[in-house]
Amino acid sequence: MVVVDTFICSDCGYKYTNKAEIFYFNEDFKELEVTLKLTLTLRNLSKSPLYGSAHEKYCPKCNEFIRTYNIYKNTNKKNLSREEINSKINQLSKTRINIVNIKSTSNNNGEKKPSVSSYMKVKKEDEYCPICGEKIYAVYNDMECPKCMKGKLNIQCRVCKIDRR
Repeated sequence: MVVVDTFICSDCGYKYTNKAEIFYFNEDFKELEVTLKLTLTLRNLSKSPLYGSAHEKYCPKCNEFIRTYNIYKNTNKKNLSREEINSKINQLSKTRINIVNIKSTSNNNGEKKPSVSSYMKVKKEDEYCPICGEKIYAVYNDMECPKCMKGKLNIQCRVCKIDRR
């Protein structure tokens, strides 16, 4: 199932669309695909030498979206170093600012191998903008608006689509 949420600030009208996404590289690391979790794209993960979850967060000070890439050690099939992973993601990413997190061999559920659902979970720990050092925010319903810091974000539209091959 694919879930896409659109939020609008009650004060400034800021609009944000949140999509649960996964990412993967092609076999020769020349393409980086960030896409919604669909049955077809999940099949591509088994062929990919490096994959994981991708989330967009917002830095209110820089007024920038920052993409975070979460990778588990066992989804790094070529055992690339952190520096090699950062380089490949920053070279091919469509977003200007990226954060790469490499996790231990267990996922958020304590399982030894990441489950498909673990790729969709938003990281719970605080993260900070690599440019200015301010806290960055994942967007959720009824949170303080990350843009104006006055209004509340309210879900205006939720689209759920069951992916049937």
